[in-house]
Amino acid sequence: MILLSDKMDILFQQTDFTCQNKYDNRELNKILNYWLFLDEKATEVQKLTGETLETVLYSKYYWSSRFIECYMDLYGMDAGLEQEKYKILDEMDRELSNGINWEIIKKLEEGKS
Repeated sequence: MILLSDKMDILFQQTDFTCQNKYDNRELNKILNYWLFLDEKATEVQKLTGETLETVLYSKYYWSSRFIECYMDLYGMDAGLEQEKYKILDEMDRELSNGINWEIIKKLEEGKS
């Protein structure tokens, strides 16, 4: 499974995405913007990269998980953020013709791509 990660900053420049700086932590903001970008610009990302919807959705799940993990390390538990992962899984289940590949999700949760 290919994840969108190395080219994210370049993709920001190729679209009209505006990065947010909601937190004092630079890394947390970066990860949040990766997640938001894939959420807001999924179709554009597919056109620019030639990647499939599957790649975009698994990448979105990956970055949301990394954000939530980083956020909780810094600020503690937030049930609302945890709920966001389930919303993404629901979206993946609806949008992907073969459904969710739970092996990929497991690897993403373990921090492997």
